[in-house]
Amino acid sequence: MDAHLAATRILRLALEVLDGRRPPAQLRTHFADAPLRYWRAAAGRRTARAPARCGRLRLCLPRSGVAEVAVTCVVDGRHRALAARFERHDGRWWCTAVRMG
Repeated sequence: MDAHLAATRILRLALEVLDGRRPPAQLRTHFADAPLRYWRAAAGRRTARAPARCGRLRLCLPRSGVAEVAVTCVVDGRHRALAARFERHDGRWWCTAVRMG
C-alpha cells in the first residue's frame, strides 16, 4: 500500500477513536506505543460534539520507508493541524509520532 493511502486510512481511524466511535485498542496495529498513549489521552480529554473530519493531507517522503504528514482537521467546528510520522516496517506503515495542535 502506498504511503498516502496508508496515512489517510490510519488517520481516519485515529479520528474515529478521537470521536469515541472506535476503541483505542484498534490503533494498536497501526501506532507505536508513544503515539498511542498520546492519542488515548487526547481522546480521553474530549467530549465529541460532532464527528471529526480530515481535510487536505500533505505528505513528504524525506527518505525511503519514512513519510511525514500534515493534515488539516475539523474537530468540533474548529480547524486543527495534525502532524504525524510514519515508518514502513515489515511491509506495513506504522505511526511513530503524532501531534494535534
